[in-house]
Amino acid sequence: MDTGLAAYLAGWTTPESLETGISSGAFFETFVISEIIKSYHHNGLNPNLYYYRDNNKNEIDLLIHQDGKFYPTEIKKTSTPKEVDVKSIKTFAKIENVAFGSLVCLTDNPKLLNENVFAISVWDI
Repeated sequence: MDTGLAAYLAGWTTPESLETGISSGAFFETFVISEIIKSYHHNGLNPNLYYYRDNNKNEIDLLIHQDGKFYPTEIKKTSTPKEVDVKSIKTFAKIENVAFGSLVCLTDNPKLLNENVFAISVWDI
């Protein structure tokens, strides 16, 4: 879960080269998920985290299962979040026991993307 070590081992020599490189989105996703896992462990909790993909190729980067509900979370390395970034959450929201979703991204201004999803800054997780 150490994205710095992973970047070094993958041959990324500077933060700037990683940020603009082809793997930057994957490293960002890994960073966000590892921070969420660390937050749970820091609070003495074991997280129930899942990844979702159906036969129509709808994917959700992270499903947090807590108190009988699923909290769908997308992770995008963008500073300008749009509703299209969370289209899979809309599909998944038709299932029972789905709570409010989120898009973790690089936005400076958290905002509501649709009636079920809020875009939040990675620095607020």
